[in-house]
Amino acid sequence: MTANFTDEAQFQKHLATITEQHDREKEKLPAEIGKLTTQFNWLKKKLKVLVSRPNRMKLVEQEKSELALSM
Repeated sequence: MTANFTDEAQFQKHLATITEQHDREKEKLPAEIGKLTTQFNWLKKKLKVLVSRPNRMKLVEQEKSELALSM
């Protein structure tokens, strides 16, 4: 987003608005990380319970050097 400012006050107001928005988004990140971690751990636990080890191993692509899950 490109903005043209006619004076320093207008620029400072815009900067303050962007900073406030950034700070609000940054405050939400720990909660989002916690939520995703909880969901990941729950899914990992359920996968162990619901899918047998041989079937879980089939989800892993063995041919590639990087491990990836396929669905």
